[in-house]
Amino acid sequence: MDPDHSKRVMRIVVTDENGTVLVDKTKTGGSNNVAELWAVTEALLYVKNCEIPADQKIADVFTDSTNTLAWIDGRVGNNINDRKAVSHLLTAVYRLRERVKLKLTWLPKKHNVAGVFMERNR
Repeated sequence: MDPDHSKRVMRIVVTDENGTVLVDKTKTGGSNNVAELWAVTEALLYVKNCEIPADQKIADVFTDSTNTLAWIDGRVGNNINDRKAVSHLLTAVYRLRERVKLKLTWLPKKHNVAGVFMERNR
């Protein structure tokens, strides 16, 4: 992998439980771990903008990233490629969680619907 982070390209996909793509975005820079956190942010934003009652705004998010789970739980270590991006995304997640309930669950990569979609659609 190229050590120049500016040459990297992150892609995120957010799907519903049936694999319907709700969000599909790319951005330069970052890492796979930053992309996972970005995807959680986008999932929360998607639910926030849905035309449903506030008490039904729940993002049931599945991730295969233990880093994402730790970061959202407030455990941000010292060995991070892009601390500024992680900090900005975490701030966004915390703000969005004021309006959207987040249920974040780890699952193996082979069961991650968005991850499987990305592998099949590179």
